[in-house]
Formats: sequence, structure tokens, C-alpha cells
Amino acid sequence: MIDKENTLHILTEYAPFIRSLADIMGDNQENSMNHNSAGPAMSQKIFSMNLSVETVSLYLLCCAVADTGTAITGTTLQDKWNGSRSGLEQELRRLEEKNILCRGDVKSEEDPVYQMVDEKKWR
Repeated sequence: MIDKENTLHILTEYAPFIRSLADIMGDNQENSMNHNSAGPAMSQKIFSMNLSVETVSLYLLCCAVADTGTAITGTTLQDKWNGSRSGLEQELRRLEEKNILCRGDVKSEEDPVYQMVDEKKWR
């Protein structure tokens, strides 16, 4: 049975992020409809890892950015992130700690490019 109160709470927590995600997907409708894209598919595992709403939201944002073919960087994420830059950096570190994201070829220490890690390697 579905816990309506908990479901409503979750939807309320994610509402600002869902609006941002809808904006991203709307920005690149052709890629969002491409089921053969090289971007990562979102893993449902993220919801069972007891991570904060902000960490899960950033993961979903990273998936959306990657699915459009855009590099995952602090700059590209900040454009869609609803929080502060320091909050974004904190959540990026958390995703790195869990081995959900890793830094790819570092072109600049100030704005590294992140890669999605296969869920089998998550911690």
C-alpha cells in the first residue's frame, strides 16, 4: 500500500528540482526523446541509498545534463541548481565519496569535468 503522506512529502521536497529538470529537458527536446542516446540512464538505486534530498537531486540533475550531451561541470550544474555554489560543491563531493560521480580529465582545477560511474561501483 502506498503511504500517501510520505509520497506527498517526497513530492513536495523534490518539486523545485523537478521544475528545473523539466526546464533542462525542455531546452533540449530532441536529445531527451532520443532513447538511443549515449547518456546514462538514471539508476533507481539512488533512491535506496539513504542520501539527502539535495544529493539525490544533484544526481538526477547530472543525469539530465549528461543525457543532453553536455559536459557535467560545476558551471553547467550551477546554471540549473536551485541552491548556492557552496551547496552544489558539497553535494558534488558527496557524490564523489559514494563513487557515483568521478572527476574525468581535469582541464581546470576550478571547473573539473565529472563522469557518471556505473552503479555496480557505487558505495
